[in-house]
Amino acid sequence: MLSRYKEIIECANKLGIENLTDILPTYRGNRTIEKLSAESAHWNSIAKSLQSPCVTCADVIALFAGMMFENPSVFIRLSSRAEIVHYPDFESG
Repeated sequence: MLSRYKEIIECANKLGIENLTDILPTYRGNRTIEKLSAESAHWNSIAKSLQSPCVTCADVIALFAGMMFENPSVFIRLSSRAEIVHYPDFESG
C-alpha cells in the first residue's frame, strides 16, 4: 500500500500537483463513485447476458422486465413511444 502511495505522489509531482486533496473526491463524491461503479457492473452483466448465443426471447423479455422494474426511467427510453432522436437539429445537419 505504501509503494502505491509513493507511485501516486511521484505521478502527482510530475503533473505539478502539490496537494493531493485538490484532486481527490470528497467522502460524498467517493460514495457516489462507488454507487455508480456498482450500477455500471450490473448493467454490464446484463449487456453480456444479452450477447450470449444461448439467450432466448424469454430471457431477453425477463432481462428487460427486470431492468424496468429496478429502474423505471429505463421504461421511457425503451417504450414504443420513446424518442429515438434526442437532438433533431443535430441529426438533420
